[in-house]
Amino acid sequence: MRIVGYRYGKGSGFSYNTATNRPEAGLSLAAAEGLPECRSFATLAAKELKMAYYYAGDFVGFGSDDEILIVNPVQITKKIYKRTINPETAREIAKIKIENFHFCKNYELNNRRPVMDENREAEIVAEITARYDKRIQEWTV
Repeated sequence: MRIVGYRYGKGSGFSYNTATNRPEAGLSLAAAEGLPECRSFATLAAKELKMAYYYAGDFVGFGSDDEILIVNPVQITKKIYKRTINPETAREIAKIKIENFHFCKNYELNNRRPVMDENREAEIVAEITARYDKRIQEWTV
C-alpha cells in the first residue's frame, strides 16, 4: 500500500540500525498518515537536531525500533503530505500495529521470569498490560 509520512533527516533509500549493525528493510519514518510518531531513541534524538523530510512510498512493515518502513521512497512537500493523508490507510496501518502490540504483550507476559512473590507477580502483569494497553489506545483510530 502506498503511504505518505515524514522522518527527521534526509533519507537515502534504506535506514541503518546502528544497534544491530544492519540495514532495515526500508526507509524509516517518524510518522505516517497522521498517526502518532515513533518513540524510538533514534527518532527522539533526530527530532532535536534535524529537520523533517516528507516522503511517499510503499509500506513494508515496521523496523527494529518500531518505526514504519517504506520502500521506493519519493520526497514530497509538507503540503502534499497533509493533503494526501488517507484515514483509511491510517486505520489499516494502525490495525497492523495494534496486532503487533498484542503479539508483543502476550510474548512478554508468557516469557517473563517467574516471580516467587504473588503480589509482585500481579504487579508485573499489571505493568506490562498497562504499558501495551496505553500504546494500543494511542493507535486506535
